[in-house]
Amino acid sequence: MAGKPLALLGAGASIDAGLLNTFDLTQEVYNYLVARGYPEGHLFGYVISKLLVRATRNGGSPFQRVDVETAYDAVKQFLRRDSNVLSEFVTGWDDLRAFGDRPEPFDEGEFRSSFYDILERRPSRSLTSTNAIAYSINRHAIENISHTLGRSLRGTGSPAYDADRFIEVLVRLLTPREESYSYVERLLEHASDRFSCIGSLNYDLLLERSAKSRGISIDYGLRSWNLRRYIKFYDGEIKLIKLHGSLNWYLENFDDIEVSDRLLPNKKHALIFGGQAEKLFSDGPFLALRHSFFEQLRQSNILLVAGYSFGDQHVNAMIRAWMRTRRQAKLIVINPGLDKRALDVFAHRQRVSSGEAAKAHVEIRLIEEPFAEGLNEALHECMISADPTRSPLTSEVLERLSSRDAP
Repeated sequence: MAGKPLALLGAGASIDAGLLNTFDLTQEVYNYLVARGYPEGHLFGYVISKLLVRATRNGGSPFQRVDVETAYDAVKQFLRRDSNVLSEFVTGWDDLRAFGDRPEPFDEGEFRSSFYDILERRPSRSLTSTNAIAYSINRHAIENISHTLGRSLRGTGSPAYDADRFIEVLVRLLTPREESYSYVERLLEHASDRFSCIGSLNYDLLLERSAKSRGISIDYGLRSWNLRRYIKFYDGEIKLIKLHGSLNWYLENFDDIEVSDRLLPNKKHALIFGGQAEKLFSDGPFLALRHSFFEQLRQSNILLVAGYSFGDQHVNAMIRAWMRTRRQAKLIVINPGLDKRALDVFAHRQRVSSGEAAKAHVEIRLIEEPFAEGLNEALHECMISADPTRSPLTSEVLERLSSRDAP
């Protein structure tokens, strides 16, 4: 049985609403931190410069941009470098410790003055000579010498960097300017009775705001989580599975989730943000949400992927597993600038039996347009039964993707 289609939305699905892409976010986070004098801004710029040096050394362009998750992941690794077991083997990391903890220039004058004051001269109280001079140790001068040498060798101390400062900035930058957008409303109205669920890799509240403006109910599946620790959806509402968390989710006591439309500044945002290592986050409901999405995916033969660049290894693994187990299915992709990372998934569109490639069992429809412009065509494709012989992804498109560079 084909089951209802389901959708998976990436960052590109929010760009048409005026939200920044992952590369522009890097620039804006840096500008925001620096403009307000936060020490994290200096650190962020330093890390980005190192990432560009690394990319150039590996043959990349020195003018390429850095996506915000890679930059954030590098910042966290920098701040946690002393807890990394490899720190005992990498002596070159001593250079990193100089950042924000720079040694002061050696003050020879201060050192000489303090040195001369170590032995303090004073008249002797000896009964045998009225002209005798006695010397005593000036402890204050010794302390001055110690501090002078210490500042030159160790530095004055690093600023107190706060990795959560970057999340605070993201919350501000990922807030939609309007309450609703027409293309989002079209998706929600179609999904309310035709889609099994919508999965999202985005943190923003674009879907939620648009749903509220249209009187559409959304269910995160979290109402039973804090009490019973499982994901459960209720009838009559759109299932929205936010695999990487949401700006209105807050994490408490490691696993509990509080959903609030108000900003709670003293609570930790429940977001999975960073590199590949962070995507399988053990705290909170994230592993359960991933399992729930995969179960929904297994029950369907039509998957709409919009604005996703196929850069998440864990998400790619789910889609590959789905494709390899389909007998007759359809993958619809909306993305105007898809690059070769999609081949990681597209290459598995055929089933393999006894070492030989069998007939393609997944029809792939590639719509190379922005989400808002390609949505109507994609929704039409969702209503047409899958047919692997009906012009599957051609070798021409595969060759075009193979020639593109991944950002």
